[in-house]
Amino acid sequence: MENYKLANFMQILTECLPSYLKKKEDIVFVKKTLEMTQDFLLDKETVSPDALYDRLENINEEDILTYFDLDKESAPSVWVCIADFVAYICKLSYDESGEKYLPETIEAVDEATLTEFFTQYKENLSLFSDLSVAATTALQEKEVDLTDEAVHTYYVQLFGDDK
Repeated sequence: MENYKLANFMQILTECLPSYLKKKEDIVFVKKTLEMTQDFLLDKETVSPDALYDRLENINEEDILTYFDLDKESAPSVWVCIADFVAYICKLSYDESGEKYLPETIEAVDEATLTEFFTQYKENLSLFSDLSVAATTALQEKEVDLTDEAVHTYYVQLFGDDK
């Protein structure tokens, strides 16, 4: 399941989502979290798995899952994508570190998490008419590798033909 090309693809897609959240403080928190996930993808040594996990879920309830639960205004599909992506990056980070004992939320990350991310992203594409252009433009600018089988499959699922 570890696929850094897929993780990079998901990073770019997820970076297009914070503006669809209704609360400014949620947008700021998510953008900071996405900076951390990007830092991990660029240089795995800069961000610890625990620091990433703390952004997803923590005892202080200042985390993505809590903000998702409290937000009754934003589309749930936006939050699902953000949470699934951060959980996937946490899983990659913990796996990379060799950690044997994972938080329960991270231990549960599997192919179903990826399926849910892309299903909910497709929902977001139908909810927000400008998201498709924003996402495909970002993917082109960052030159996403569509030769990776998983990336290609999900790209076609979201946007149709890759030509």
